[in-house]
Amino acid sequence: MVTLIFNALHDIQYVQNLPNTILHGCRRGLLLAILMCFTPLATAQERAPSKGDIPWPAEAGAGRLTEPGRSRLLPSDGNTTANRGNAQPPTRLVSSQTPVNQSSLNAGDAAAGQQNWWNEEAQANGVTAEADQLSRNVQRKDEIIKSSQIMAMVGSEPILAADMLGRINEMLAPHATRASEEQLEAQRLMFMERMLPSLIEEKTVYLEFRRSLEPEQLEMVRANIFQAFDEKRLPEMLEQSDLESLSDLDARLRSFGSSLDRMRQRFFEQMAAREIIQRETRREEEITHDELLQYYQEHRDEYAFPSKVKWEQLSALFSDERSKQDSYKQVARMGNMVLRGKSWTAVAREESETFNASRGGAHDWTEPGSLRSNVLESAIFSLPSNQLSRILEDETGFHIVRVVERTEEGVVPFAEAQVEIREKLKLQKQDERVKQWLQELKGKTYVWNFFEQQQQNVEMANGRSDDPLKR
Repeated sequence: MVTLIFNALHDIQYVQNLPNTILHGCRRGLLLAILMCFTPLATAQERAPSKGDIPWPAEAGAGRLTEPGRSRLLPSDGNTTANRGNAQPPTRLVSSQTPVNQSSLNAGDAAAGQQNWWNEEAQANGVTAEADQLSRNVQRKDEIIKSSQIMAMVGSEPILAADMLGRINEMLAPHATRASEEQLEAQRLMFMERMLPSLIEEKTVYLEFRRSLEPEQLEMVRANIFQAFDEKRLPEMLEQSDLESLSDLDARLRSFGSSLDRMRQRFFEQMAAREIIQRETRREEEITHDELLQYYQEHRDEYAFPSKVKWEQLSALFSDERSKQDSYKQVARMGNMVLRGKSWTAVAREESETFNASRGGAHDWTEPGSLRSNVLESAIFSLPSNQLSRILEDETGFHIVRVVERTEEGVVPFAEAQVEIREKLKLQKQDERVKQWLQELKGKTYVWNFFEQQQQNVEMANGRSDDPLKR
């Protein structure tokens, strides 16, 4: 029964032709039905939550959870408050992101999870974690995530597995033949857990945008963004996927569990969220000379540069087809040809045996530590410019080198660096304003997270709970 209601609630938001009043009425009726389904028969202290419970709030968007034990809200970074007056359970403010088990993620995955989605869409990295690192004790092996499963609630808006599965399945497709379904499912769960916090944050901001507009204004904005998606994003998607028609693209997306309509809606919500963030947080701030100078002094290493050289090479490599002495004679002959006036480029093209002989033996800017041959590196960083070296020997053969151009190590002057520093500080301050605004917004928004609920179920089954009213 509950599954049917969830599916009906999900389907209603895609009905295109119903008036808003009817849509809101349908949603409200279904939400009331769901509330009845989840009304506890005993107090929270007497009843352990079942695995599929979703803690629907008595007042959606109130930002507080008044039934302990039904879900762990996103951690509040110290904003947890307890109200013990009149034996009331503690309430927790919603704030930061869901913690991820970092031991199961490589460094690239962890970094990707921290991207600022309001600057660019959070990108999921390729599948690199080993399957045995992805096992979890919060999901049974036979429990497969369905596209219609609710993974999070933000206010009264659900985030479905389908909102993530399309992209995840596309990433996993190249590995499908080499991994079992159990291993693939473990990877789906890993990526979902890592992607979900950004989607929750994005949905929170989108709902704020939606509240800021009248229905007519919202529909006008939606139409404009949909048009931009169709005119700009769709052609890019067709080109990237090497497909010719939109029907083919939609079929491809559906094979991964997504669709064009879902991607169009996601694009709209992303653009709307970024628009309100810019509207609420963007402003020109003066960056003082003292701030610029302080950053320069504290990050001086970032503006240091090493010495580097451009150089040329003539070589006769060791070979089983000739003696070492013959290799020495060959490189000596090349050096003498240059001394007699023949151009280095011509000699290298005709006689030299290096990989770049066709380019005259020329090497672009080279920094210390970048050459395999210590003999050659020592020579080019000690030899005066435009002077032929002596004949050098390393493990590959005999060589003559010449430095064409050199720059010594140093530091970019403050006068040159301050333009870049000013832009960095502007972006830094902008990000700080956005994060502060998001923190305040999340503090008044109700959020439920599937993975938090699963983790709490495990803790309660093991006799542990974050709820101070439970033993």
